[in-house]
Amino acid sequence: AYLNMSDDEKIAIAKKQLGETMLKLVTQAEKDYNAWVQAGAVKRSEVIDAIFQKYPILNRVTDQETLIAEIDKMIDAALVEMREIFSKNQEHLT
Repeated sequence: AYLNMSDDEKIAIAKKQLGETMLKLVTQAEKDYNAWVQAGAVKRSEVIDAIFQKYPILNRVTDQETLIAEIDKMIDAALVEMREIFSKNQEHLT
C-alpha cells in the first residue's frame, strides 16, 4: 500500500521512523568522530546525509529549511538522550 500513498503520507512515515532511529544515527556519528573535539558540525552533517540516504522521500519536501530545522531538533533531543545513557553507564562502571 506504500506505493499508493501520496508523498505527504510517505514523508509523514519517514519522519515517524526517523524519530525512532535518530538515537542510533547520532550515536554512530558520535562513535565515528569521538576523537574530534570540534566535530559537531561534521557529525550533524553526517547524520543529516544519512537521513536523506535512508529516507530519499524527504528530498521531495518543498520547504527544506523547515525540514532541516525539524531534523535538527530531533538530533538535539537524541544527543541529550545519548548523553544521559552514557552518563548512567559511567555511573555503573565506577
